[in-house]
Amino acid sequence: MKKEKAVILVMELLVAITLPIALSNCENQSQTMPEISIQPPLFNITGISEPFNISVNIQKISTSQKIVGVQFRVQYNDTLLEVLGVNEGTFLSSFPNRPEPPYTYFIQRVDINDPLYGTNIVVGILLLPNDTGHWTNFPEGGGTLATITFKAINQPPGNQEPITSILKLNDTMLINETLGEIPHETIDGIYQVQPLTFTFEPAKPSAGEVVIFKVNEPETHATLQYTWNFGDGTIENTTEPIISHVYATPGKFNVSLTCTMDGATTSAWKIIDVGFYMPLDVKVDVGSIHFNGEIAQFYILVTQFGKPVDVTGLSAILYYDGTPCMDLSTKIQKVDRGLYIASFTIPGDFKPGTYTLLVAAEYYQVKGASIKSFLVSSTLSGFISDITGQIATITSGLNVLKLNLTTINAKLASLNGEVATISTTLGNLTTTTRNINLTVTEINGDVATISTTLGTLHGKVLAIEGNVTKIATIQTDLGIVKADVSDILKTTSSVSEKQGTLISLVTAAIILALLAAAASLSILLKIRKT
Repeated sequence: MKKEKAVILVMELLVAITLPIALSNCENQSQTMPEISIQPPLFNITGISEPFNISVNIQKISTSQKIVGVQFRVQYNDTLLEVLGVNEGTFLSSFPNRPEPPYTYFIQRVDINDPLYGTNIVVGILLLPNDTGHWTNFPEGGGTLATITFKAINQPPGNQEPITSILKLNDTMLINETLGEIPHETIDGIYQVQPLTFTFEPAKPSAGEVVIFKVNEPETHATLQYTWNFGDGTIENTTEPIISHVYATPGKFNVSLTCTMDGATTSAWKIIDVGFYMPLDVKVDVGSIHFNGEIAQFYILVTQFGKPVDVTGLSAILYYDGTPCMDLSTKIQKVDRGLYIASFTIPGDFKPGTYTLLVAAEYYQVKGASIKSFLVSSTLSGFISDITGQIATITSGLNVLKLNLTTINAKLASLNGEVATISTTLGNLTTTTRNINLTVTEINGDVATISTTLGTLHGKVLAIEGNVTKIATIQTDLGIVKADVSDILKTTSSVSEKQGTLISLVTAAIILALLAAAASLSILLKIRKT
C-alpha cells in the first residue's frame, strides 16, 4: 500500500498529459547513482519564530537516465517547526522542452498526521514534454528541486541541552520517460534548536552599578516579547533584546527571562551575585605640551582604597577631535606596583591642537577610568644638551624633551664658533658643535669638509686664523668654525702649508722693510738737525 500511494502522485501527473509513451523503449540505466539530499545538512536555530530555508537538491544526473519526474517527502517535527512555504527550485525548469513556460508542472502539500509518514511535506515535479508529447532535452548535473521555509515555534528552556531533530527524506522517486524508476540515494538533514539564553555584564557587578542584560536572539526579532524578572521585585516587559538594571543592595538574585512569540513561549534563568566594590582610582599624567617627533612618556597610577594595585587589564586610547587616533595599550609597561608608563614617539603628521588620553583599568572585575589632555604645538625653541643616535635631549623652558631628529627634519643651519644652529620643522634649536660631533675632516684648497651627527657638509674657507698647527678659527660660508686642523693640514693639504709659510715670509719681509724705513727716517732726521 505504501508503494502504491507513493506512485499515485507522479502517475497522476503523467496520465494528465494524455500523450503516447512507448513503454517498450526502456534503456539501460547509467552506472552513476543519482543523489537527493537536504541542504544544508545541519541547520542551527537560535530562537523561536526564526524563519530559515532548507533546500532539496539533486546531484549526479546523466542525460542517459532521461529523468522527467521527481517525487519526495520531507518528514519534520511539527512540535518544533511550522512550514511557511514551499517553492519550486530552478533545476528541472532549466531544461525546457517547450518554446514557452511553464516548463514544469509543480505540486506540493503539507500532510499533517499522515498514517504512514507522520507530518510531512510532499512534492511532485514533472518536466513537461514538447507539443508532440516527447522529451528531447533531458536534465543533467545537479541543482535545487525545491526550497522549504520553516519557522521555529518551540525552544527548550535555558537549563536544557539543544534539541536535535531530523529532516528525513522518504518516499522518493525518480521517473524516466518510460515511467521506469531510477535507483538513487538519499541524504537526510538535521536541524538543532538552541536553548534560550542571556548574558549579563559585568560578570561581578556592584550594588549601584548598571548591569546590562542581553538575550542571545537574532536582532531582527523586533516583535518578540521579553519579560524580565530581576529577582529583587522588579519585573519589566520589552521587545528589545537588551535591557539594563541597577541593584540597590548586594546579594544573590535569581534572574528569569520569558520569551513569547505568536503563542510560543520559552524561558531561561540565571543566578547573579551582586557585591559591593569601590571603583578603581586611576590617575594619568601626560604633561601639558608636546611636540611632533617627541618621545613622550605618560604615567598611570592605579589605586584601590588608597593602595596601588597591579591591574589585570589596562588600556590607553589617544583621541583627537573626538576620534581615536592611536591605541597605546601595547606600549604600557609596569614601573612599580600600580605604576605604569607608556612611551611613544608623537608622529610627525599629528596636527597641532589638544589631544586626550583615555585610560581604563580593571582589577578582578573592578573597573576605573580617567582622562587627561595635552597640547601638541607646532613651534619649539630650546637648547640641545645631548644627541644619542637620532634622539636629541632638548631643554625648552623648564621642560626636558626627547625628540627624534629625523622626524622633525633637523638640519645644520649655521655655525658660530662653538655654537651650532639647527633648523627643524618645529623651529630653530641651538647646541654646541661638540654635541653634533663637528669635525673638519678635510681642507682642499678653499673648501672645508665638515662631518656632523646631522650629516656631512661642505663650506668655503674664507680665512684661517690662529696657530694652524693646533686650533684654527675657520670662517666659512656656514659661519665661524673652531677646529683642530693640524692633522688635516699635515696629511691632506700641502697647499695650506705653503700658504702658511708664504704668509710667514711676507710678514717677515714687511717687518724688515718697516725697520729699514725707520732707520732711514732716523738718519734723515739727524742730517736735518746738523
